[in-house]
Amino acid sequence: MKKALFALVMLCCSMAAMADVFNHSWNGKLGKDISFKLSFAESTFGTLIGETTYYRKNGKTAVIKCFGYRVDYENGTHSFFLNEYDGTKVCGTFFIEVDNDDNFQSGTWSLVDKELQMNEIEESEDADEDKGFFSPVNSINEAVGEYDFTYATGNPYNPENGGNCEIKKKSPNTISWSMAQVTPNIAEANGESIFDNAYFKGEYEGFTFEAYVDKKFIYVKQTNTEPVEMEDYWGMAATIEGIYVRK
Repeated sequence: MKKALFALVMLCCSMAAMADVFNHSWNGKLGKDISFKLSFAESTFGTLIGETTYYRKNGKTAVIKCFGYRVDYENGTHSFFLNEYDGTKVCGTFFIEVDNDDNFQSGTWSLVDKELQMNEIEESEDADEDKGFFSPVNSINEAVGEYDFTYATGNPYNPENGGNCEIKKKSPNTISWSMAQVTPNIAEANGESIFDNAYFKGEYEGFTFEAYVDKKFIYVKQTNTEPVEMEDYWGMAATIEGIYVRK
């Protein structure tokens, strides 16, 4: 009975962390010849998680995991940015423009200096189906660990560019965190935060953020409402914002 009650509590915590999830799925082609299906879920926090299925001419398929975020604009519109990952290495990037009803307008897939248009796009029959992509952590202990990402070899900035994040437990409801990115300038930050139902907020020298922690990755989103100058602490245009994949 106690185990069942504990499982119910953990399920309720996960549901609270993902109160509203919107599902998207499109079929089409990259360029002229690459048939694919992109399916992902979107949380109200702006986190995206899903997968790309590629249909090969020999009848076989390949599935690649995707993590990303919604890009919001001042005019009230938004677009979707998703990275494909091989382990923790970025192996492709989708940038998708939609209308106010999230209908597909245009999109590209890119890697290093290669770019393909998303063509012949149609909404999939299972577009509204919940595929269970999100798996928010249920406790600090599940959040503790190392997360990172690297760019594909040949990245125009530097093939060694990427980032890392580490979370440690300080108390039953407090974590310490450290993050760094090289893209190509360096940004580094660390601090302590209250951990609350798969989320935590942080601040470093005026840079504020909120983070969602999934069992597969962390998404760090800047929350400053006004521009913040960080050149005294980080390189120009450097940031700790973005996706870090669990190692």
